[in-house]
Amino acid sequence: MNTDKSPQQQLDYTLIFIMFLMALTSAIAISSAQPTLPEKLQNINFAFLQLRWYIIGIIAVIGTMVIDFDRFKQLSWYLYGFGMVLLLGLEVLPSPIVEPIKGAKSWYTLPGIGNFQPSELMKIFMIIVLSKIITAHREKYATNTVRDDLLLLGKVFAAAAPPILLLM
Repeated sequence: MNTDKSPQQQLDYTLIFIMFLMALTSAIAISSAQPTLPEKLQNINFAFLQLRWYIIGIIAVIGTMVIDFDRFKQLSWYLYGFGMVLLLGLEVLPSPIVEPIKGAKSWYTLPGIGNFQPSELMKIFMIIVLSKIITAHREKYATNTVRDDLLLLGKVFAAAAPPILLLM
C-alpha cells in the first residue's frame, strides 16, 4: 500500500459510486412500497427516514476517515467505558428514556431522532479495544507459546465478558 497518497487520493470512487447507486435503489424501492402499508403507517415517509440514516452513516464514515488509527488506540478504553455506561443506563434509567420494545429494554428513546440501540456502538468499541489488547499482547510476547496464547485468551475474555453479561 502506498502511504504517500493523500486521503483524497486513497478514496475508491468506483466503490463510492456503487454505494450511491445502491442507496438510490433502496430509497426508490422503499418509496414504491409506501402505498401498500397499513393505514397507521401511511403518513410516515420511510424513504426520507432511510435517507436520513444514509446521511448519518456518511458523517460517521468521514469522521472515521479523518481520525487517525493511533488516536483510536488512545481512546479505546474511553470508548469502551462510554459504551459500558450506555449499556448500564439501559438497566437503571426510567421508562420514558428506556422504553421496552417487544419486551426488551434494549433501546434509548431519543425525541425527534427515534430509537437508539447502544449495543450497536458497543460492537464497534469492542473491536477497537480487542484489537488494542491483541496488539499490545503481541508486542510484549513475541513468541507464540501455549501459555502466552492462553493469557491472551484470558485478556480477551475479561474485556468481552462485562458487555456480554449486560446484553444478556
